[in-house]
Amino acid sequence: MGDKKITMETIQTYVRLDNEIHMMEIKNIRKSLKMKEDQLKDVQQTESQLKTHYKECQDKTKKEKADVDDLTGKGGQIQASLGKAKFDQQMSKEQAEYLEALNKEELAKKDLEGITKQIQDIQAEIKNLTPEVEKLDKLVAEQEELLSSIFKGDYGSQKENELESKMDMLVEKRNRVGVAKYKWTNGKVLLQHAVNQLAYAVKKWDELGKLDKSDTKTMYTMATESRNNLSAAVQNLQNTQKYLSNIQFPYCKEDEIKTLQKATANVLTSVIEKDFRSASDEERECSKQLRIERLRLMKESVEKDGGTCNLDASQEEINDKQVEQELVGLTNADDVPGSEGSSKDMPPPTPMPLKDLAPPPSEEMLFGNINKLKDQYTKEKSEFTKVQEMNKQRLDQGLQEKLAARRNRKKRVQEE
Repeated sequence: MGDKKITMETIQTYVRLDNEIHMMEIKNIRKSLKMKEDQLKDVQQTESQLKTHYKECQDKTKKEKADVDDLTGKGGQIQASLGKAKFDQQMSKEQAEYLEALNKEELAKKDLEGITKQIQDIQAEIKNLTPEVEKLDKLVAEQEELLSSIFKGDYGSQKENELESKMDMLVEKRNRVGVAKYKWTNGKVLLQHAVNQLAYAVKKWDELGKLDKSDTKTMYTMATESRNNLSAAVQNLQNTQKYLSNIQFPYCKEDEIKTLQKATANVLTSVIEKDFRSASDEERECSKQLRIERLRLMKESVEKDGGTCNLDASQEEINDKQVEQELVGLTNADDVPGSEGSSKDMPPPTPMPLKDLAPPPSEEMLFGNINKLKDQYTKEKSEFTKVQEMNKQRLDQGLQEKLAARRNRKKRVQEE
């Protein structure tokens, strides 16, 4: 592409592209898509296992029913041989085994239906995110071409290069913290439902023991409610562990689940919220400085060619309130399967003293190796300074290599 003469229209195009890219990157759509794709693979593997388990349960139910039918068909002969008491005992045993197998089959079917619904939801999210990521890639490529034509394939200044490198690192840092915040927010919601479902299941089971034994219909209804809530609670706990796969869960007993909920809320409030806000502020400030530097360079070029540029380099910034709305939208919790019913009305768990809580997870467990990003930024900054000092007399020869380095660095950061 030839050199592009900078006009007010050129500057406005840059500002428009920068606004659109920033608004899309603040949603963290690249990492959201990658996370959903990884989640889909994991859930599909679980679905395959559940299908096998469900088939085994169906086969077991058929066998147990055949045993009951066989015993019923030969009832007269066997009763005459064993006597009524032993025959009734054998029949009760076979019927109990059949009912147990039938119950396991129903639970397996419920688990399979739940995981199938999860797959459908994740696939729908991936379908929505994919064109967004493609649009972002297209905008970034368009901006790269524009900047390349404006600055003749080089950086406008050493400061612009350093700011862009720093912003790449800060965007990745904010994205990582944003993903952690998203996971812990969803984990907290899933855990709250699991606790409520466990409490409701225990409540129904306790009421079941106080019922008149002749009221079999109510007994069966309560037992089914208790079973269904326990099943849903287990699924929600398992999904929580999938969201927080890097965390070693310190709790497993029923009373300790309440402590886990408190620990989750504590990490979310005292660690992730603070780090997410800090990372977002750093990234926003660096983005502002990079915009100002680029607009200043463009304005100088326009005026150098005898033109007039009335655009203040500090103008045309993204509205902070608009960004905040996008940040809030980023961390909305997913809908939780199995959340219907009276378990919603259960009172919240009693808060635990801080001294009784497990130690919080490390920064690396929460966000990944952010120090690696910092080291990479420091190394690249040092390398750039050396190259600038060595190649001042050979700038024209290395223009395309520097442009490629700009793109390669972005690619490396995105793939981290």
